[in-house]
Amino acid sequence: MKRLNEILKEQEKIACMLAVYEKNMGNCTKMIFQNGREMLLKQSVDSTLQAILKYHTIDLKELRKKQQKLLNSRYYIPLPINKDMLFISIKTRLPKVKKDSSVSYINFYEIDRLDRKNSIIYMKNGYNIESLNSITTLKKRYHQGEISAKLQNSQQKHNLIVEEEIVPYFYPATKGDINAISREIESLRDMLKDVLVEKNG
Repeated sequence: MKRLNEILKEQEKIACMLAVYEKNMGNCTKMIFQNGREMLLKQSVDSTLQAILKYHTIDLKELRKKQQKLLNSRYYIPLPINKDMLFISIKTRLPKVKKDSSVSYINFYEIDRLDRKNSIIYMKNGYNIESLNSITTLKKRYHQGEISAKLQNSQQKHNLIVEEEIVPYFYPATKGDINAISREIESLRDMLKDVLVEKNG
């Protein structure tokens, strides 16, 4: 877990997290990065995902509920983590043990394309991932990733606009600002006097 936290702190971009069985190690996660580097973690892919979400202070249940509502879908929905990480889930192995996951997580932003005839995902770093899902299912997951990415980018732009609008109000007032406010107050006071005079007259 310590190694993973160090990687997240260094902001090394994750391309995918594959559920794998390793000899003498059992159920593990093969993490592949944007630059093609590979790392084997002695923990399940679900534990790895939970660790990433914990680092980013994201609640998995709440995230899934939100995504299910947005995409009108219940299962295998995309998981947006941040602007560089949006995981779609695909089946990559047959579990040997009942509780083991058959699912791996692929960063949508690191996908180059899908194969037209076979269930293969081509990553931008040159890595190819074979899936046990049908081509139709892969296309559906990819399409859901596209929708989720658009919603995520739209939300980030909205937050940026809100932040830009709010920020100026936190700056201290200058003498020029105070003088301008004083002039406006005097002007309003004069206008009110005129109104009251007309009303009483």
